[in-house]
Amino acid sequence: MKQWHALTIEETKNVLAKHNEHLSVNEIKDMESSRWFILLARQFTNILILVLLIATLLSFFLGDIIDALAILAIVLFNGLLGFVQEWKAQNAIKNLKNMLTSQCRVIRNGLELVIDVKKLVPGDCVLMDGGDIVPADIRITAVADLMINEATLTGESEPITKITERLPAETLITDRKNMAYMGTHVMSGQGQGLVVAIGMDTEFGRLAELTGSIHEEETELQKQLSFIGKRLGLLAIITSVGVILIGVLAGFDPIRMLMTGISLAVSAIPEGLPAVVTIALALGARAMAKKKALLRHLQAAETLGAVSIICTDKTGTLTQNEMKVQVIWLFEKSLQLTGVGYTPEGEFILNGEVINPQSLPELMTLLETGYQCNHARIYQEGEEWKIIGSPDEAALLVAAVKSGLSCAHPAALVKEFTFDSIKKRMTVIEDAGDFQIIHSKGAPEVILPLCTYYLFGAQENELNSDSRNKIENAYINLAQNGLRTLALARKIVPKHLKLSRKEAENNLVFIGLVGFMDPPREEIPRALATAKNAGIKVVMITGDSPVTAKAIANQIGLHVDKVITSSELKTLSDHKLKELLKQNVLFARTIPEDKFRIVKLFQDQGQLVAMTGDGVNDAPALKQADIGIAMGIRGTDVARSVADIVLSDDNFASIIDAVEEGRRQYANLRKFVLYLASSNLGEVLAILISLLLSGGLIVIPVQILWINLVTDSATALSLSVERAEKGIMHRPPRQADKPIFDRMSLILVIAFGAYIGMVTFLVYQLYFPQSYELANTIAFTSLVVLANIHTLNFRSFYKPIYTIGWFSNKWILIALLSMLGLHVMAIYNPGPQRILHTVPLSISHWGVILLCALPIFLIPELYKMIKNKGS
Repeated sequence: MKQWHALTIEETKNVLAKHNEHLSVNEIKDMESSRWFILLARQFTNILILVLLIATLLSFFLGDIIDALAILAIVLFNGLLGFVQEWKAQNAIKNLKNMLTSQCRVIRNGLELVIDVKKLVPGDCVLMDGGDIVPADIRITAVADLMINEATLTGESEPITKITERLPAETLITDRKNMAYMGTHVMSGQGQGLVVAIGMDTEFGRLAELTGSIHEEETELQKQLSFIGKRLGLLAIITSVGVILIGVLAGFDPIRMLMTGISLAVSAIPEGLPAVVTIALALGARAMAKKKALLRHLQAAETLGAVSIICTDKTGTLTQNEMKVQVIWLFEKSLQLTGVGYTPEGEFILNGEVINPQSLPELMTLLETGYQCNHARIYQEGEEWKIIGSPDEAALLVAAVKSGLSCAHPAALVKEFTFDSIKKRMTVIEDAGDFQIIHSKGAPEVILPLCTYYLFGAQENELNSDSRNKIENAYINLAQNGLRTLALARKIVPKHLKLSRKEAENNLVFIGLVGFMDPPREEIPRALATAKNAGIKVVMITGDSPVTAKAIANQIGLHVDKVITSSELKTLSDHKLKELLKQNVLFARTIPEDKFRIVKLFQDQGQLVAMTGDGVNDAPALKQADIGIAMGIRGTDVARSVADIVLSDDNFASIIDAVEEGRRQYANLRKFVLYLASSNLGEVLAILISLLLSGGLIVIPVQILWINLVTDSATALSLSVERAEKGIMHRPPRQADKPIFDRMSLILVIAFGAYIGMVTFLVYQLYFPQSYELANTIAFTSLVVLANIHTLNFRSFYKPIYTIGWFSNKWILIALLSMLGLHVMAIYNPGPQRILHTVPLSISHWGVILLCALPIFLIPELYKMIKNKGS
């Protein structure tokens, strides 16, 4: 093995001088990112936006200042919103850097110094103490009960006891107990070691580089809306230019034809669509928050609704992240404990019946030893019980309180022999008046050899090979069921006897075994069943042991055909792993690269993947996944910064609730996109038909903006709060690339658009002989009324309104009445009249308009009624 030594100050200077140009600095570098002004400019390169900007300029130069300002306001609003979202997404690496420490202690020239971590070089001897953040990757050379929490890096839920022994080169990162890694936390003890990697060469640095190098793809919604925008933009340009050229060649006034072209461009583009989508997604984000899912990106909801795979962590997501005594094994007896978390309430069950724990003297003896050999404390904060100290010890304390033991006044302890990683046990000596009681707890394989007797009832019996075998089989069985086990023992000695550790921990009386578990959340089985019905496959990927992970899977009803560890994954080709991913597979003892690889291979198979995570180790996979879901309670800033969704309660069941909400939001979003498309098609057809058949400008640009931005947008927005349809979670996920405009959708859009366009033109022609102003106002009003009335058709594509309830969506009725009222004000109030160029209408005019509007609602409703009766 290579011999390391701490650098002297002179050697450090030589290293820095010799390698100044090549030696990396001990810091995490920012990944390449775009400057703010480039991000801002990028928001205005969409063809739809460019067409609107051109329309703005033309309107401005032609003197239509109101038109120009209205369009410009929408363009700027959407551009700034996109800029803010993209700017936030670039801060992942900055959050990584915030997790690191700024100073550390080193030994140089035999002196202890405090230096800036950036000045660390390979070979430096670093000192570590409880509470420190490890400043680099360090090969440990000396330890004293050194325990490091590596959950943020490896996903392992329990602190790792560190050693100095040499390990094989192929040892996985989760098992490298002789290494301390940058960014991890020293929980207790002391240690020192030699720096072997700094900066971007560390495991932490590699994660930062991988996270920063992943390119975030647009969501399917973004792609589809962009596609729709481009097509509508091109349609607007081609149609407008064609009409202008035809009109000019036919001898019409060029300025008039330019205005007509602008009208067509504005009518072809649903200016309100970006605003409606944004507001609808914001409302959806509020609904998601009520389901404990906080959206970092507004588009995340609809993507979550389409996921076909959810890769989930175990600890705290499927489980409660609260250690609990699940089983107490006494000789010839096995008891179960009920209760939730650290709340000191629960029952003791023996052979299926609730018992009084104080009726079993050996049980009370075990609980008393567990309480005395303990440093943990529990306390109540509001309605929640919290702990100070080790989760295992806190669980023992809770079990003691459940039995009725008074834990308010700890016993007087004469001496304590603390736990260490070599002895794997803790022993205390209690002053019990006329005698002393020695209490010991530790790993069963360590405690049992120290015992000469075992407790059966109130009697002490000598241990023989049979009784030892029974105890060994018991703790092996507990471990195979995924329980963490502790053995407890004790003995009574004379009052004034002074004992060494060896003497105190000799000839002990074995009391029993305690099996701990971080229990599954009660709602998880229901959530998994819902996911299965919805066609969503759930895959557990955890850093914990295969035995524990499989046991939890069995308890929550997650069917598993095969358990694969990280070491096994290394031997599998991508092709072989893809085949295994088609089965019900559970992944244990995983490392960051494993999670990233699994997500990527699922995506290669055409799956839409959601990934949960809480640590730095999860960041690459969270960013790579179509939907990254970070934990809000125990998650790191890094995980939250790269994720799309943050769970405020860390609960898997909340993900499934959020999936349902995402499906509802997408269904409603599709409804109002189709509604806006059909309304705008009606406007385009009305203008085109009028232009081709009469040469008149049926509506002017400012009136089209009024329809698109005011009346249409409000009613479209009311569709976004429509309730979820029944059975929405009994359907398979939609295909991620399924277009918003499928064959049936196009038929509906064309049918509704054609009706709106033809009826508006006919009404215009009916009143044109009287005056252009009257005909224009009636055509303008017809478009508003027709567009608002036919909103009702989109509440459901299959069910008539009376089956879903007229008042089940009160907002759509409020929107209809409000927008029609606003339009009435616009044609009767002198101020809006001047802006919109309208004239007052008589009762008979309104009667004609309503008569034309009723069929667009009644005919589809009649069709849906007949179809539903037939089915």
